[in-house]
Amino acid sequence: MQTSSRKAIVFGATGVVGRELVSQLNELGVTVYAVVRRPSDIFSESVHQIVIANQRELSHSSIPFAGSDVYVAIGTTKAKTPNKDVYFGIDYGIPVAVATKASEEKARSLHVVSAMGANPDSFIFYNATKGKMERDVASAFNEAYFYRPSLIMGERDESRGGEALAKSIFKVVNAILPKKMKGVYPQQIAQKMIRNTGDLSDQHVFTSDEFHEK
Repeated sequence: MQTSSRKAIVFGATGVVGRELVSQLNELGVTVYAVVRRPSDIFSESVHQIVIANQRELSHSSIPFAGSDVYVAIGTTKAKTPNKDVYFGIDYGIPVAVATKASEEKARSLHVVSAMGANPDSFIFYNATKGKMERDVASAFNEAYFYRPSLIMGERDESRGGEALAKSIFKVVNAILPKKMKGVYPQQIAQKMIRNTGDLSDQHVFTSDEFHEK
């Protein structure tokens, strides 16, 4: 894909998938805007940081949505955010706010990391949150793309005890699991999202088995 004139906006840029998106896009020569809650020193000088503490309120932001490819890799955990209302405000509220603004400002495309099992009618809070997010993001931005990995492998800055145990198990059984259930690395998710940006597909939901494709 031609990248010299492309603009990309990454929400969740300091997270494990967001960092990969910023790094890979930057290497491709895309102009990258990382939306962060506070300035970070993890990015190269060529990455433009846009600091917005409350990313559910974008009405007066200076984010250059028009013509940009927008990536949303927002996600918290029960351990980090035990209050369900706050959790919902992050995992649902931010992507929906981004989708609404991206639509209003005529973004080129919108790509959102979701989760395997996303279902607005699920009795599991996490799956229901992701499902409602997908439903309302798609309502706000009709041509949105969703990426549903199973367990995301890789190292994070914060400690997630249960997730660390799950990863250790996945490393052992990953080879025999069906592709749809295999753990997925951040590099694979970022690569899939960026490839889709170059050649926008008629398919709008991608599952873990498709992240393993070469």
